[in-house]
Amino acid sequence: MPDLVDLARVKRFLNIADASKDTLLAELIVSVSQAARAYVGQEITTKVITDEYPDSLGQDAVVLRQGPIASVQEVRESNSVVAPADYAFEGRLLTRLSAGELWQWPQGRRVIKVNYTSGYAAVPEDFQLAACLQTAHLYHQSALSGQGRLGMQSKGTDAGGATSYLSDNWLPAAREILDRRREALPT
Repeated sequence: MPDLVDLARVKRFLNIADASKDTLLAELIVSVSQAARAYVGQEITTKVITDEYPDSLGQDAVVLRQGPIASVQEVRESNSVVAPADYAFEGRLLTRLSAGELWQWPQGRRVIKVNYTSGYAAVPEDFQLAACLQTAHLYHQSALSGQGRLGMQSKGTDAGGATSYLSDNWLPAAREILDRRREALPT
């Protein structure tokens, strides 16, 4: 699976010109990309999904596991191919149509079979920003950054000043971006 942000962008963000931190940054980018996918609960870059059988409650739409749906290769209803004109898709929803009007899918388990491609052809800018922010955050927490402030959010400068630490693995700004995407998913 492709990473959500590239090494060059993270290095520009961190103002790192040399290659001395490339290995660490590349590892962090992979980890952040995987964690973001898990957090949002969907694939972000394109992925081909074959033989998905969404449960149907006999309504006009079913929710597929991955989204957004980029394209549909084939839909079968009770082992019969459904013509492309007889369905529409948006987000993770696959809607049944008949003569351009809403129609109901048959009710039951394994009565609909879908082969489709989900995700985005190019990683959306907000995902790239979230991945860049989170990677930079994790880099600053590492000993190799020279700061080594694992979990530290702020530190008072006065004698006896308070130090605060993040209680979440996600930087708040990155989490806010991912939350907007996660909340937009149909359930």
